[in-house]
Amino acid sequence: AVGLATPEHSLAWLGLAKFLGGEWEEAKDAYSTALETEADTGMVGWGWSALFELLAYMGDSQAAMGLLEKHRHTIPQLDQANTCGSWVAALTAVEGLVVLGELEQAAKLLPAIEQCIERTGVVCIEFRGGRLVKRAAAIAAAAAGDWARAEKYFREARRDAENIPHVVEHAHTLRFHGKML
Repeated sequence: AVGLATPEHSLAWLGLAKFLGGEWEEAKDAYSTALETEADTGMVGWGWSALFELLAYMGDSQAAMGLLEKHRHTIPQLDQANTCGSWVAALTAVEGLVVLGELEQAAKLLPAIEQCIERTGVVCIEFRGGRLVKRAAAIAAAAAGDWARAEKYFREARRDAENIPHVVEHAHTLRFHGKML
């Protein structure tokens, strides 16, 4: 019923390459098209959250927050089964919210992210960049001002990045850990 659900994945990869390459307008175009073509599958959440994060880094708070409000229903619900896309949405949203200075909203995602860690045992769930779940937990804990918990998650995320090895996530983990310190 949903076809191969691959065009949006290809566009998301292209968007990520442009995002990491500093070509943010081109990334925005790719992510926007990916979101428009996203099929209604268990992956819903990946498209809008990628665009949300990019808009946050671009400093477009109004567009980013509008997108979050429109798709907030895809964020994981506590104590129930959630889709892969919903978990990715939480991990990506927490970073975008911190970039926007929306620390209280980012902190509210910590219980969902911790539940992802506890219920799934997944180290990195996101196909686009392989975002470490514990890095997202560390960012949310820091947003909540829970420095001991954030430090614990940053240490664990760094260890995960080194053991995989995941060079990009290691750099992102160090960047956010340094920002917290």
